[in-house]
Amino acid sequence: MEHRAWRSISFYVRALIDAHLGRVDAARAEAEEGLSVATNAQDDWSAMMVSGALGFTELTAGHLEQAEASLSRAVGLGDRIGLAEPALWRFHANHIEAVIGLGDLDRAERLLRRFEGWGRATGRAWTLATAARCRGLLLGARGDPGGALQALEKALRHHQDLAMPFELGRTLLVMGQVQRRAKHKRAAREHLDRALEIFESLPAPPWADRARAELSRLGLRPPAPLALTATEERVAALAAAGHTNREVAQALFVSPKTVEANLARIYRKLGISSRAELGVAVARAQPPHRPS
Repeated sequence: MEHRAWRSISFYVRALIDAHLGRVDAARAEAEEGLSVATNAQDDWSAMMVSGALGFTELTAGHLEQAEASLSRAVGLGDRIGLAEPALWRFHANHIEAVIGLGDLDRAERLLRRFEGWGRATGRAWTLATAARCRGLLLGARGDPGGALQALEKALRHHQDLAMPFELGRTLLVMGQVQRRAKHKRAAREHLDRALEIFESLPAPPWADRARAELSRLGLRPPAPLALTATEERVAALAAAGHTNREVAQALFVSPKTVEANLARIYRKLGISSRAELGVAVARAQPPHRPS
């Protein structure tokens, strides 16, 4: 039985990896096989984990009904075995997101209140950040963009204590969606640009595609060929202030290689060849201040 349980855990890990990489069919097959092994072994812990992975796979694919069914199974198994720390396996936020996506907002409220209570009781950064993101999603679905943005700002503050760039990217994506719907287009582009940068650097192709789709809905003119993007402006400002590539990467929750790629584009656009020239070039590239 122990051997079968370990087999189901290997399927769980592989399914999560493939889901993040966008290999949905492979992830689904692995999770379903893992669930079969766990069920035959009567191993509720492994069944809970693999159900959560299968739910995340379907959520990534945009199949909300299938996602909710698997995630609901994971939550039920967690309750049965007495799971009291959702940050260990991290499927409750995905479940709430699926329920919101299906439009069952009253049920989402009940699930979210319990999840928020866990966050207050444990103080775990992941639970606090993702609960605040879910609160933003729920308020947005209820037609309260102001409340949604406040909740998402709170989520971003919690992300400062959470070294999980994928979760940060998801929160930035939701922030951009809410801002777009509230007609805050330039702020939306900034957050969506950051989300896209994170998803591309991980990589998490399905989520990068979501960020691109949101950006395409903004209807803003593309920047001039030599203009810095919002992400490039942040990289340039931090680098010009004397921060190393690694420090810039940590501040923006991206990889050092992503910082290097951004700097290469910045140098090309600004017509410079070294970091020593960056401060003057960045100042020169800023639009003049116009008094209101």
